[in-house]
Amino acid sequence: MRILDRYILKGFLLTWVIAFVCMVGLWIVADLMLNIDEFTKDSPDGAVLMSRMFRYYSYQMLEYFRHLAALITVVAATFTLARLQHNNELAPILAGGTSAHRVILPIIVGGLGFLMLNVVVQEVCIPACRDQLNR
Repeated sequence: MRILDRYILKGFLLTWVIAFVCMVGLWIVADLMLNIDEFTKDSPDGAVLMSRMFRYYSYQMLEYFRHLAALITVVAATFTLARLQHNNELAPILAGGTSAHRVILPIIVGGLGFLMLNVVVQEVCIPACRDQLNR
């Protein structure tokens, strides 16, 4: 793996994590606004309320990942290439003789890795936690 591949892959992974946190955070806030009365049932104090919410959303994170992994991968790939273009890094790379296919290869490999992780989550992790997800 060349230095350029590691640089592009690192940028892709960072962009993927940022997009994941933003999209899942938005999903959690929207879901919390709809279901806040379920969490505050029996009028618990702050620690019990936070414990309920953390337990619920830690299991729901698997479902959110399953729903959003493909979309986040596309967004991260697009933003990674846009960042390379915006910072005027893409033109010197291509002018140096590196093909465009070689530039996007680390992004494709990273995207395939996340999509394989999505399959593992969908086929292994979610069935193992189905009791907690059905609550």
